[in-house]
Parts: sequence; structure tokens; C-alpha cells
Amino acid sequence: MVQIYFLTICLNILSGIILAAPYFHDRFPWASSIREYIFNISALHIVLVASLFLIGVLKIICVFQGDVINVRDLLPALTLIVSGFT
Repeated sequence: MVQIYFLTICLNILSGIILAAPYFHDRFPWASSIREYIFNISALHIVLVASLFLIGVLKIICVFQGDVINVRDLLPALTLIVSGFT
């Protein structure tokens, strides 16, 4: 389940860049170009939204063998699900 943690980090960074691109377009013009590229290709946009939801739900469900379920895994999973809605 280490892959879920890695995908959570990567997708949180990508969704953060996409969501913050309109606010920081003067400072980071490359973020706006990434956002435009993803939103212009509808298949890529659908795959991104589906992967955000799927990894968010899997992050809530899956736990390492022998690990204790705790709240620290809830925040990254909820940010993935919420950024999938926006």
C-alpha cells in the first residue's frame, strides 16, 4: 500500500497546482499552462477527476498490515476527494 501513499502525495501536489493556478498566474506562468492543458483535453480531465476520487477513497479504506487506523490519513484523503469536486 505504499503506492497509495505515493499517489496521494503526487495527486495532492498536482491538484494544488491546478487549483492555485488562477491566483498565481503572474508568479508561476507554467502552472496556468498545465491547468489549460488538462482542462482542454476532456479525457485527461476525466481521468484526473476519477483518479482523485479513487485514490481518496482507497486512502480511507486501505491500511498497512498491523498498522493502527488513525486520523492522520483522513486529511490527505479528504483533500483528494474535495479537489476532485472542484
